[in-house]
Amino acid sequence: MNIDEVIRLLTWIVTNRQGWTFAVDDGCIHLYNVAFEKTIFSPLTAVYYDLTGRAIHRGSYWAEELCWEFGLKWQDALVISHASTSCNCDSVVGRGYCQKTRDKMLLALGLLK
Repeated sequence: MNIDEVIRLLTWIVTNRQGWTFAVDDGCIHLYNVAFEKTIFSPLTAVYYDLTGRAIHRGSYWAEELCWEFGLKWQDALVISHASTSCNCDSVVGRGYCQKTRDKMLLALGLLK
């Protein structure tokens, strides 16, 4: 699994699965599912839920289970996570989030034309 496959699965979820809504709140991409009234999904945790039927109920945007169970590289998980939260935590060493990945996610959600 790689970044493009995660984006493709995210597109599949929002276009073919009923019960999903999404929003950008304070720069973070959030997904919501009607079956989980109080759970906010990140793009990674939403993809994990769609693949396994198991929701991750913790404050995690990383969904490292995608790495363990589906072979997503940890670096790719961080790229997706940082892009979905507009995180510039690596800016100290000259790296910010990947705008290209963020744009792909926003496009997948229909929030970017």
